[in-house]
Amino acid sequence: MTSQPLRVGIVGLQQGRSWAAKAHVPALRALSADFVIAGIANTTLASAVQAAAALDRGPRPFASVADLVYSPDIDVVSVTVRVPHHLDVVKTAITAGPDPAHAKFEAIFARYCSIGTALRSAIRSLPIRPTSVLNFWLPPVARA
Repeated sequence: MTSQPLRVGIVGLQQGRSWAAKAHVPALRALSADFVIAGIANTTLASAVQAAAALDRGPRPFASVADLVYSPDIDVVSVTVRVPHHLDVVKTAITAGPDPAHAKFEAIFARYCSIGTALRSAIRSLPIRPTSVLNFWLPPVARA
């Protein structure tokens, strides 16, 4: 895909029990020529340190989501927090500085139409359109 692997920062990794640990980490490892897990941010630095230590190849733990998304060492942010927390994390990722991080997030927003609508508004307000938003589904009432 690229000459250098994209450096992925994961927000919301709880080793062994989270969706990120069970699905995202194995997928990124299987695609190691294209991606490397370079950073972890969780609710606390201690949690990020613990999650990073559980992974080989030593991703860097970050004290906050903002620290991770503003880091020049992160190219892509994978948002794997629970759906009610997606909005704040994704908005932080896509509005970070003059060169926003690509934010990859997934959720079924049928139950959370207001979150999907708010994310759509945040994305539309950007001078660029994120291209790496995956599995973003909105019910017809929220589409425009």
